[in-house]
Amino acid sequence: MKAAYRNAVSMPLAAILLCAAPAGAQVQITISKKYARKTVIAVPSFARKEGGDEQMSRGLATLLKSDLDASGYFDSVKKQQFVDETDRGDRARGRIDLQEWARLRAEMVAKADLAVRGGALAITCRLYTVRDGKAIFARAYNGEASASVQMIHRLANDIIKAVTGETGLCGTQIAFVSDQSGVKQICVMDYGGTSYRQITNGKDISLFPAWTPDCASLVFTSYIRGFPELFMMGLASRNARPIASFPGLNAFGDVSPDGREILLTLSKAGNPELYRMDLSSGNVTRLTRTAWIESSPCWSPDGKQIAFVSDQTGSPQIYTMDSWGKTPPKRITFKGPYNTKPDWSQDGGSIVYCSRQGGFGIWLVNLRTGEETALPRSGVNDEEPSWAPDSRHIVYSVQHGKKRDLYIMDVYDRVPTQITRGPGNFSAPAWAPK
Repeated sequence: MKAAYRNAVSMPLAAILLCAAPAGAQVQITISKKYARKTVIAVPSFARKEGGDEQMSRGLATLLKSDLDASGYFDSVKKQQFVDETDRGDRARGRIDLQEWARLRAEMVAKADLAVRGGALAITCRLYTVRDGKAIFARAYNGEASASVQMIHRLANDIIKAVTGETGLCGTQIAFVSDQSGVKQICVMDYGGTSYRQITNGKDISLFPAWTPDCASLVFTSYIRGFPELFMMGLASRNARPIASFPGLNAFGDVSPDGREILLTLSKAGNPELYRMDLSSGNVTRLTRTAWIESSPCWSPDGKQIAFVSDQTGSPQIYTMDSWGKTPPKRITFKGPYNTKPDWSQDGGSIVYCSRQGGFGIWLVNLRTGEETALPRSGVNDEEPSWAPDSRHIVYSVQHGKKRDLYIMDVYDRVPTQITRGPGNFSAPAWAPK
């Protein structure tokens, strides 16, 4: 196993993704859910104060419901006809009929008005509790009508924050690799969107995207000059610049939480080792000096620790250590002989990773208790997990036959949702940090 792993690291990066085997047994996840029960919310069609039409009124409400349902904190009332009838009754009476909303089992009601003037759109929303009719949230949004989707995403995030105190995901971005063009290239999609845009171009493959903390740039590995180099590209300019072009392997970049440094794997000294690089000066500091292979480093959210993969036991396992490599590495995975691709949650409490036990599956390790638990398998192989900013959802790649697609899962509800479709394969997802 150790020799196989070493050969994989020395091969072209397109082959570094670990090979799959038949699916194996899983264990039941035992994570304690932070919010045990979803809040039932009613979202009537938006009331038209000026301009707009019925299709817009219904469409904006449907998008808001979809955003709130996807958060994992809400469950919207599905009988929209009854919701709209009750809302019209409220507006005719000039007050909220709490008993009628209670009959629909709603615990909250989000009432929104819209006004369209030329190309401008104004939305006002108030959120009421059915228990006592109090308004617990009220906010106005103004913008171009063409940006209505972004406005609803902002509204949904604000409602999530007001009710739960947690960060919403609406409008966040996910970078990934797609070969739909015939060559593996970096692409970006909006969470909750139905389309994506290709960021890199050319005849050379690009792999392993990672975000900068401001979400304005991506770091990735490319073979544009015939060997694996690390590049950074600004999404606005689409200008890519090389940041690591040492002889041998330059891969697995992860930018520090303050945006000043990057962790990476280099083999310029012969053996793949971990380094950290100052992005302004290009100076590198070597963190490991072993006879083993170290790869796939990622930062803790406070920047004080790193997680990474090492084969020092004879097969890949996940370890943590301080971010300067001054303390001995601590092994944190013990279930399964082959554990890779760690990603640290933004709340600092857990690491998600990929484990081969039969086929590949997604596992979590609780850093406080050391407990390792498996998420339900979505396909033949589930790989390359990445945490969402809310430390509750993950995005990962799933293999069905020869096809790979991206899925999202709430680690508490454990229900997979496919987010990519169509020709080509989708892999190596990275959820933007905000």
